[in-house]
Amino acid sequence: TSIGVAYVPFNAEEGRYAEDEKEFLKEFFSLIEQAVLERVQTMQSLAASRDAAQHVNEFQAVERQIHLLQPPRELGAVHALVLDGIGEQRLFIEEWRGAVREGRSIDVASHPLVRSSSAKLHKAYARLMELYPSEGKNKEAMYSHLCALDFV
Repeated sequence: TSIGVAYVPFNAEEGRYAEDEKEFLKEFFSLIEQAVLERVQTMQSLAASRDAAQHVNEFQAVERQIHLLQPPRELGAVHALVLDGIGEQRLFIEEWRGAVREGRSIDVASHPLVRSSSAKLHKAYARLMELYPSEGKNKEAMYSHLCALDFV
């Protein structure tokens, strides 16, 4: 499945993180990978005018798992921005499912929920770069994960 960005794995052991940050980031980016997979499969189903109920349910399950993560204080804003972005994606997907059921098309890239979600993911990445400006390969991994999660 093409996601429009080169995948770079996140390796918490390579970064300079406090122990609580390391554990959170490892789980956080692992869950983002799962969210990307389910979101892409959902989009493919909807683009082909097929119901995507199974993938939507999986996407929501990943969203719940991300919600349950306990971020260290420094990463609270990143966690909240990504969670809000995923929530907006879920709302958009529900709207898209309704359009598919009614035989209507929908413009993904210009939809307000897609635009708002994208802005939140960009802000989350900017915050990560403020916190970890010299992360090398993990900087690329953070970018690739959040970029892959973005619709646009």
